[in-house]
Amino acid sequence: MKNLLLGAALMATVTLPMTASAQPLTSIDEFDSELHLNLRGCFDKSLSENLACLRHAVNTCSGFTSHLGTAGGAYYCSYAAFEIVDAELNRVYPSYVDAASQSFLADSGGDGDTRGEDLLRAAQRAWIIYRDAMCVITPSWNMTNSGYDAVVDDCRSRLTLMQMETLSTELSAFRYEQ
Repeated sequence: MKNLLLGAALMATVTLPMTASAQPLTSIDEFDSELHLNLRGCFDKSLSENLACLRHAVNTCSGFTSHLGTAGGAYYCSYAAFEIVDAELNRVYPSYVDAASQSFLADSGGDGDTRGEDLLRAAQRAWIIYRDAMCVITPSWNMTNSGYDAVVDDCRSRLTLMQMETLSTELSAFRYEQ
C-alpha cells in the first residue's frame, strides 16, 4: 500500500508526455513508436521522473496493443521501449567515454592515456552482463508463463535508465574536478 501511495504521489508531480490520439491497432504492423509509445521527454529529468515516464508510456502503449495478444501486444511495447532506451544510452555513451578519458588525461599530462576509457568500457560490458542476468532472475514467475519476455524487457529498460543516471552522476565529477 505504501508503494502504491508513493507511486500515486510521484505520478501527480511528474509531467508525462502526451500520446497523440490513436486508435487501437488492428495489426502490430501498424505500430509507430512515436504515436503509440512516445518516450520523448523520458530521458532529461530526474531518475524517478524518467522511470515514471517510461512506466506511463509502456502502459499507454499497452492500451493500443493489448487486444492483439501477449506476443503482439504488451510484449511488443516493452520490447520497443527497451530498444529506444538502449538507443538513447548508445547516443549519449560517447560523452561518458570522453568524461572517463578526461579523468586520466589530467594526471598523465594529456599524453593519450586511455585508462579511463578502457576502465569505463570494461565496467559497461560487466554492467550489461549484470543487467541481463538480473532481469532474467527478477520476474516472479518462470519463463514458460505468458508475459515473461515483457517483464524482462521492462526490467532492462529500467536498469538502463538507472545506468544512464549513474554514469551521468559519476562522470560529471570528472569534468569539474580538473
